[in-house]
Amino acid sequence: MQLPDNWQNIPYTNANNVALFSGADSPDIVTTTTPTSTASLGYVGIPYSGNSFLVGGYKECFKGSCGPFNFLHEGIRQTVNGFIPGQTYDINFFQTIIQQTIGNFKNTGCWRVYVDNILIGTSTSSYTNLPATDINLNWDYRSIAFTATSSTHEIGLLPFRNVNDPLSSTDSLGTFYVMMALDSIYISTCNLSSLDLGNDTVLCEGATLNIASNILNTDYLWQDGSSNQNFEVSETGLYWVEASTPNISNCTRRDSIFVEFENCDLNISPPIKEAVILEIPNIFTPNQDHTNDIFKVSISKGITAMSTTIFNRWGQQLFKTDDLLINWTPAQEIPEGVYYYVIEYTDIEKDNKTLSGLFHLIR
Repeated sequence: MQLPDNWQNIPYTNANNVALFSGADSPDIVTTTTPTSTASLGYVGIPYSGNSFLVGGYKECFKGSCGPFNFLHEGIRQTVNGFIPGQTYDINFFQTIIQQTIGNFKNTGCWRVYVDNILIGTSTSSYTNLPATDINLNWDYRSIAFTATSSTHEIGLLPFRNVNDPLSSTDSLGTFYVMMALDSIYISTCNLSSLDLGNDTVLCEGATLNIASNILNTDYLWQDGSSNQNFEVSETGLYWVEASTPNISNCTRRDSIFVEFENCDLNISPPIKEAVILEIPNIFTPNQDHTNDIFKVSISKGITAMSTTIFNRWGQQLFKTDDLLINWTPAQEIPEGVYYYVIEYTDIEKDNKTLSGLFHLIR
């Protein structure tokens, strides 16, 4: 959501502000030509977007005796409504450095971000080597994440020096300036809860299934490495997609679907070799009661060789064996849920076949 324009300054009485009097805590609105009183010194520039941007100064005395004018701290704050407690949000903005032709101005700095006057993060510092009179500024995108605890929060930003830029004892009067520019502030949140590929399904051979997601401004990664918004299924298997939202921290969600194809022609019965039987259970309960604790073949007849692989819903391989009976005893940390097997086997007729399906693990 876009923040409203009526930001307020963070007053010098705020515990996070080092300014010592009113007026030393007031940021400026800057354009390519204003403020006119300092335009000739380089205190102007081209905004990242729109017609203007905000500049907040940070001036601090770090040696000798200092008067009140040697402490400057100009930040902004805004009370924002509509948060959902427990949900993660990103405070996004663009920042850069403003230089002037006179004074001890640092060429690097950052913004400290506060929620309800609590510091939640410091933006990665920006640098500039541009001449002070160059109005073509190098804007950098920054984002700080936090988890809402209420429906209303006060968001605040205060400029700060780059802590990796050492203060020099030769700096003029023991004071320095950091002039940080700020533009295009907005708050975003992860919105992938609607990602749903549907229920596992069985289709007739020759049919296809188009699985898709209609969430906009989202990146997709399918199990085969493709990145389209949809995927066409024509073979039995487990299909999954990972969705993520660009520029939003920890905004990733996965979903999967198992699709099986079978012969639906009632007039044609495929030949059945009575000597070959392979049946796999669809439920087992490894709860250490010595009953159904091991996932193994129910009935096997005419199988001469067999390789079994077990996967979770996300396609992660959990177990693989050449045991003709499988005999999988899952570790305790394997949770309840639906799992999938793929069995490649050879029968007494020397035919190579594949059997796949799903089963439920219940503890």
